[in-house]
Amino acid sequence: MAQASAIIPMGIETDYRMTKDPFTGEVMGMNPDIKGVDAACMAVPWLYAAGFVLIFSALLAKIWRVKLIYQAAEMMQRRRVGYKDVLVLVAVMFLAELVLLITWTIMSPHEWVREVTLFSSDGYALESVGKCDSDSG
Repeated sequence: MAQASAIIPMGIETDYRMTKDPFTGEVMGMNPDIKGVDAACMAVPWLYAAGFVLIFSALLAKIWRVKLIYQAAEMMQRRRVGYKDVLVLVAVMFLAELVLLITWTIMSPHEWVREVTLFSSDGYALESVGKCDSDSG
């Protein structure tokens, strides 16, 4: 579910970072929507990574539980494997992912960039492409 929720911020976009007066072409200032779109750009990897680590760690925790049971069976012992035995594994994996995401967000966050791909003979933009990009990807 968390991975699928990353689709929602992928659909958020806006115009250029700076707004221009349509008549004079003078730069008026920062686009008021840009902060929300920048946040949506960074929300995509956060949601996708959180979903991935939860799914992967849950599957790994189940395998770990089975391994502990089989190891106990080899020694002819009964072993009760509780949630606390495997919850540590999930927590460690989620914490490692959290450290990576926080570092990425601080060092090189994704920002909304719109680039003109086709100009008219008068110098006006005919086509543009918007995407989330960062300085060091």
